[in-house]
This record gives sequence, structure tokens and C-alpha cells, in this order.
Amino acid sequence: METGRNDLKFQLFEAARNGDSEKFATIATQNQNQTQTTILSLRTIHRNDTLLHIAAVFGHQRLTEFIANQFPDLVNCKNFIGDTPLHVAARVGKTSVVTSLLNMKKPPACYLLTTNDDGNTPLHEAVIHNQGAVVKLLLRKIQDLKNVLLNVNKKGKSPLYLAVESRNIMMVNQILNINTGGNNQNGTDARINTNESVLHAAILETITGMYYLNTLLKYLTCDMMAEKSANASCSSIADEDVETTQSVLHAAVAGKNIEILRMVAEKVQVQELPDNNNHLLHLAASRGFLDGVNYLLAKFSMDVFRHDEDGFCPIHLASKYGHLQMMKVLLDRYPDAREFLSRQHQNILHVAAETGKDNIVVYILKTKWAQFLVNEKDKNGYTPLHLATKNWHPKVVSALTWDDRVDLKLVNQEGLTALEMAENYKDEKMAPFNVRLTWIALRSAGTPRAHIKDPKTVKRLEAAKYEPYSMDYCKSRVNTLLLVSALVATVTFAAGFTMPGGYNSSGSHVGMASMLHKTKFRLFVICDSIAVYSSIIVTVWLMWAQLGDLNLMLNALRKAQRLLGLSLVMMSLAFLAGVDLVVTESHALSIVILVMGIASLIMLLAIYVPLFLPYTSKSMVLRYISYYPFKVLMLAS
Repeated sequence: METGRNDLKFQLFEAARNGDSEKFATIATQNQNQTQTTILSLRTIHRNDTLLHIAAVFGHQRLTEFIANQFPDLVNCKNFIGDTPLHVAARVGKTSVVTSLLNMKKPPACYLLTTNDDGNTPLHEAVIHNQGAVVKLLLRKIQDLKNVLLNVNKKGKSPLYLAVESRNIMMVNQILNINTGGNNQNGTDARINTNESVLHAAILETITGMYYLNTLLKYLTCDMMAEKSANASCSSIADEDVETTQSVLHAAVAGKNIEILRMVAEKVQVQELPDNNNHLLHLAASRGFLDGVNYLLAKFSMDVFRHDEDGFCPIHLASKYGHLQMMKVLLDRYPDAREFLSRQHQNILHVAAETGKDNIVVYILKTKWAQFLVNEKDKNGYTPLHLATKNWHPKVVSALTWDDRVDLKLVNQEGLTALEMAENYKDEKMAPFNVRLTWIALRSAGTPRAHIKDPKTVKRLEAAKYEPYSMDYCKSRVNTLLLVSALVATVTFAAGFTMPGGYNSSGSHVGMASMLHKTKFRLFVICDSIAVYSSIIVTVWLMWAQLGDLNLMLNALRKAQRLLGLSLVMMSLAFLAGVDLVVTESHALSIVILVMGIASLIMLLAIYVPLFLPYTSKSMVLRYISYYPFKVLMLAS
């Protein structure tokens, strides 16, 4: 008996998977009582799918239609994640199956509004998976647009919100205009106006982490968890249409899609949004949505003076995120915005300096009105230079220190200048490169100290100008440089006895180099000799560094690095001269060798020279000389 029942289950599953409606109908008509009980109770082991789920997911339209009409109880059955067959078909875009389920003779009550474990209705699933044709079918069949368009999932998102979020213009247009003209033939309520159809119960999960617009939930009498009656209806919220539209507007702004923003905003029939909607402008400014800002300012009366939850105005956010064009637009419309202060009493230069947006800082410093901002202090007594130093932004510090209007002597509430803040770096390990560059930029600009520093602290900072104050790290550097110098000495020494062109084997100059009188040969010999001797000197110098004294080690490292750089440059030049010498007869090859060699030398010098210029010198001549090499170092940071 059990074997026969298992055979029946297997046959039903096979027919459902293959879409064999005739075989399925034949089995269903045999021993109807037993078969019907089996069909209604049959589930897959892991996913808990019914036979209707299987037919729907494989797109078997005829079989789906047969099962849905003969066994309507299966239509609302859910699998392991709460999906009904309509959810499954909508997700995979099986339009023929969706059509069959929508055109049932006796459809279950409220089956279009059934939610799965994520709180999604079939319309949610169709929108999420970009199934436009399915969305169109579902919208035609919906009896109560309020129940669907206001129905939010567990993330607080309605189908319209999801369409806006996915930037699907066609889908947004379908949802917004589904009830245009008050046509009742599809069961829509003529009293539902266009504004109400775009309402939503959730606010965009923005960078500040806001989730739900809880105030709207009290207007919903149909529960999101589908716990209430299928006949539950939503109370009138006509008075709240503008306020609750904000979430969709936020999604449109967050998506930076001007067409969708226009579609949604055109449904708002007021000139001024409520207070909480003014954060739309903040969001657009923070995202750099230039078209959106222009549109919002033209469409609505928006308060650019308003602070957001973090105490910033829109122009502060444009500065914070480095949106230069956005800042220019806001300054053109509202020139006074340059003087706006956040709740921390920070101007736009403070914000840009704190976040390291050097493009904003450079732009502001080029304006005449920058003189009113460069030395202004916030609540903590920080100037823009203090904030850039505190957050270790060497590019911003360099830009500020090169501006004569910046007062380097100003102190914060703790009585510290920017240089002293940099010197208060507490980590005894190797300071990050951007920390050292920040300190160098301040020292080279002649930034003073407000207090007399402890001599030991000054000595440590001076010693750590280029190297960290760590014996173990210095030993590792010494060993590495010692290995490199030994390799350079070996290679260049060997090159001195394998001259390009070889030696004369006959005549009065036997044993002499055959290309002795060539200019490139002489260049080769000179460069190779310099490389040999400099690398040998570096090797001996680094032997002194092995004696264990830290100051001796630091001095030896600095000198060895410079001399090793010279040996590397000379070795490269010797190689270029030697190779070019032996291929001179081939002009094309000679040109290629020269171009490659010169380009490599320029790159080598551009990378190596910036490491050893006197950046901390207060001499203006040396400061100008080291300006661009210092820029190279900042690029590396």
C-alpha cells in the first residue's frame, strides 16, 4: 500500500516538473478522494513546495491553470520562505503562469496581498526582480490600489519605492499612472487620487541609518504581516499625502535619477514640502546630485539654512563630500551660504579641511572672501588648519600654509598651535607617512610653537624627520640597504671587466677597449665607476650603523640612502650608454633604447629625489624648490 502511495507521489511530481497536464489530469481523476488528499498535502522535502509551486516555477501555464482551478486551496499555500505560487511566478517572470493565476474562476480572498517571510507581496517580488510584464499584469488586476501601493515589506519599502530605488523609469511610470482618469473597470477606487498612490510608509535607509517612517503606520488598517482580515481596508490619509510622499522622493534623490525625481515630484501639488522633507536637499547635496538640487530648488520652496541631524546645512555637505560643482551652484544661488555655520560653528572651509577635501579648500582659498573663513574658529577653538592637522591631511595643510592670509600662530582652546598638535602624535611606533608629511608641511611653513617644548621631545621629532624612532625597524632598513648596495657593487664591478665592444686582440693596442675613443663608451666607464665606488662606500657606511647606537644608525641611514640613490642612477645611465653604444648602427633600435632609458631615468629621479630634499627648511628659496617634489610625496600618501 505504501509503495503504491509513493508511486503516486512520484508520478505527480514528475508530471508537475514536466508540465504534463494530461497525465496529471488522468492521475487526478483516478481514485479521486485519495488523489485529491495527496495533491493537497504533497510537499517537497526541503523547500516545502506544493505541486502548484513546481508547475509555476517551471512556467507550465496549462498545468498551473488546471491545478489552480481544481485545487484552489493550493493558491495560498506557502513554501519554506513564505512564497505562494504567485510569488514564485512573479519573481521568475513567468507571465503566462501569472495570467493563469490572476484569471482563476474562484480566486482566494486577498491572494494578491499575501506576503512572504520578507513581507513582500507578489508585486514587491516582481518589482525587485525587474519583471516589468508581470508588474503590468498585477497592476491591472489589483482591486484596491491603496492596499498594494501602501503595503510595505519588512524593510519598510513599498512597490513604488522599490521601483524608484531601482531607477526603473518605465515601472515607476506604470505605478504612478495606473489610476489616471479614475477608471473603475479594473476595480480601482475612483476616489484614490494620484497623490495618494505614491504614498509610502518607510523612509530611505540613508547614510545616517534612518529606517521607518513610523508615523504613517497608524493610517494603515490592513496589517503588513497579513494577520488581519483579508477584507481590511486602509483609512483615509488624504491629508498626509505630501508628508508621506517623502520616502519615494528620497529614493529618487538617492538614485540620482532626474527623470524619476520629476515623475514623483510632479505628483506633489504643493509649493513647499513639510519640514522633514527639507532633508531632501541635504541628501542631494551629499550625493552630488546637481540636477536634483537645481530641480528641487526650482520646484519647491526649500530652506537652505536648515540643519540636518548632524548639524550641517546642504552647502556643508557639498563641502564634506568634495562636490565642488554643487558648492558653486549653491553659492551662485545663495552667496551668503559661504558664511553658514554648522552646529559646531564650522564654516565650509572647516568642513572641507576636516574631511581632507583639498579641491574644495583650494577653490575657497582662490576667492576673495576666503579671508573671512581661513582663521575662523569653531566651538573647540579649531581653525581649518587645526582640523586638517588633527586629521592628518597633508594636502590641505600644505594648501593652507602656502596662503599668506592663514595665521599660523593661532591656538585652540588647549593653547596648541597646529604644529604642536602634530607633535603630540602619541604612537611610539613608526608614524604613518601622512602624519610625517603633515608635520613637514607645518615645519617648512615656519609654524611656531606656543610653548617651549621639552628638549628630549624636540630631539626625538628631529631624529624622526624621515625615519621612525625604532631600533628594530632601523636595523631592518640597514640590512635591506646593505644587501642592495652589495648587489649594485657586484654588478657594476663585473661590468667594468666586460666592456661593451670587447677588447683589441691585435695591433699596438692589444688588450685595450675597442671603443675607447667613443663618447658613449667614456660615459659608460665614468658612470659605472661612480656606481661601483658609491655602492662600496654605502656598504662601509652601513657597517658603522651596525654598532648599535641609534643616532649613529639614523645618520648612517640618511647618508647611505642618498649615496645609494646616486649609485642606482649611475648604474642605470651606464647601462643605457653601454647598450646604445653597441646598437648604434641600427638607428631605429638605438632610438627605442634611448627613449626607454631616458624615460626610466626621469621616473627614477622623480620617485627618488623627493625623499631627500630639505622640506623642513624655513628658507623660502628651498621651500619653492621643494614645492613640486613635495606634491609627489603627497600623491604617494
